[in-house]
Amino acid sequence: MLFKKVFLINLSICLLVLFFFLNGNESNGKVRLFLPEKTWVMEVNIEGFKLEENLLSFDGEFRRFFISNENKNLFMSVFLEKAKGLWDSKDYREYYWNEYKRNTAKNKELPEPEEIRIWEEGEKAMLEYINKEFEGIKINQKHLHLFMTKEDIWIHIHLSKVDYKPEDEKLFREILDSVRIIDNYPFNSFDYLTVGSSFYLWGNFEKAIEYYEKALELEKKQLKLPKTLWFVLIDNLGMSYGMIGNHKKAKEIFEYGISTAPGYPMFYYNLACAYAEMGDIENAIINLKMAYKYKDNIPAGFSELPNPRKDPSFKPYLKNKEFLKALKELDR
Repeated sequence: MLFKKVFLINLSICLLVLFFFLNGNESNGKVRLFLPEKTWVMEVNIEGFKLEENLLSFDGEFRRFFISNENKNLFMSVFLEKAKGLWDSKDYREYYWNEYKRNTAKNKELPEPEEIRIWEEGEKAMLEYINKEFEGIKINQKHLHLFMTKEDIWIHIHLSKVDYKPEDEKLFREILDSVRIIDNYPFNSFDYLTVGSSFYLWGNFEKAIEYYEKALELEKKQLKLPKTLWFVLIDNLGMSYGMIGNHKKAKEIFEYGISTAPGYPMFYYNLACAYAEMGDIENAIINLKMAYKYKDNIPAGFSELPNPRKDPSFKPYLKNKEFLKALKELDR
């Protein structure tokens, strides 16, 4: 498979992008969550929380966002998903609550909800309850659920806190009051980079290309990404083209990267892979040598240059005299 070795290395870098998410998509303690193809975002206050998970599904129709505030023993999950019907927020809440009660009835180990309260605040449908005990241990865990719908998308926010006290209500209230929908949101290159990286992690390279290209288009107009994330954008966009067999386009992307950042070694290495896949071993060797020339320029946190002897792109040339000669020179 084209670039398989480098693709596996780039997975860890891709995860780094997603865990950059809070810094790149946070403003005044608030985060904006969205699904691909939508023109709006959902904003919520997450000040003091730590990102635990930010998952976008293979098809882009489901997002799970989980954060924690261990100091306050407070946890929040946000779900955005394609609706199962054209329901309003109250219908969505009823659907969830019926499923919850059905599961509780089936599994007697689950605690019974107490102090149940159901109400609405404008378009928001609310549900709260307390689990006072679990397996004989007092936990006094409060759960608060907020349900919203926007177009064909369900939005569900779940807050929970063990050892809940009445004075903790302020924590819940501040978060709930911060929730809002922002229409016609001006997405930036970081937004597109995170979506592209999610698709990249799934191996959905066609969709990854779509969003990486959108990010690159904005970056060409004005550089906004930190240098390390810009490297990831170019690397992963070129890699995505390579993974679908479009070597010519992969070559163009890496050449553009080199024209802008000529000292970054992975652009040369990936370009060498592209040339190798196209049967041009001469240019593959030239760029492989350039990659090794700048190998000390790899940013902190990034993987070292792959071993070309183990790279599938170069496997057909392991008996080529010129290629073997070049490898010996690189070993010095």
